[in-house]
Amino acid sequence: MSSSSDSNKKSIFGRAATILTAASVGALFGILLQRKVFDSSNKLGKTSTCTRVQSVKRLSSPLPTNYTGVKLSLPPFYEQLLSQLSEPKLVYKHFMRMLCTPRPSGKLDAIRAVLKETADALNIEYTQDKVGNVCLRKAASPGYEHGTGVVIQCHMDMVCTKTDDSAFDFETSGIEAYIEDGGAWLKAKNTTLGADDGIGIAAGLALMEHPNLVHGPLELLITVDEETTMDGARLLARAPFVRSKILINVDSEEPHRICIGCAGMFDKCLTVNMRLISLPT
Repeated sequence: MSSSSDSNKKSIFGRAATILTAASVGALFGILLQRKVFDSSNKLGKTSTCTRVQSVKRLSSPLPTNYTGVKLSLPPFYEQLLSQLSEPKLVYKHFMRMLCTPRPSGKLDAIRAVLKETADALNIEYTQDKVGNVCLRKAASPGYEHGTGVVIQCHMDMVCTKTDDSAFDFETSGIEAYIEDGGAWLKAKNTTLGADDGIGIAAGLALMEHPNLVHGPLELLITVDEETTMDGARLLARAPFVRSKILINVDSEEPHRICIGCAGMFDKCLTVNMRLISLPT
């Protein structure tokens, strides 16, 4: 999602990320059903529509505290940062990899290399289309091979904004993140943090890595250049690049809410007649 700054968003996104971890994947993948209920205050007996989450039996056991899974390479600075963060550790491990990897729109080879390395480490399938979109694929759990496939979708580029006095180079440097208020906030020094949509990638990778997760066919689609041209979405390769029937986008910004709907975009070109004058010195 395009934005000039991440400053108005929760930097850790702990609550949103927790929704997307496998500890609550049953509720996330459970369909929000529209059910008509009787309105006792309505004398005519009309029905109203409300949204309820069906009771879902948990199939997957939760992860133990401080579980970080497969060892992935992190610079010492980000290893230290990860050690200071609270749960879900598995999500934040992958988010550290997003922080330390430059990923401005249009220059995404570095983050694709990280995703390929991660896929190899997790023993999951990596595919890439002509425009650079990446789809990771994990086989279904035994007995769930014929279940409905689900694809988690996010984007790999980030908003690159910095303060006027910052010399930070988004093309070559990892984000200089720090923790504030006793762990309540994860922030970036004089730049955007890149939680849009780095935390979405991290949540998707955590689902892919969760060792106890019981699931049908699972895919993670990570598109390019969402913050600029939307070419990743517009030029997405046709099936079978993505095979799943259900897509869950993890680029929302409302904590405690799952947005159900359809997103789109448009370009608008404005022409303004202007007369330039020189300012007095």
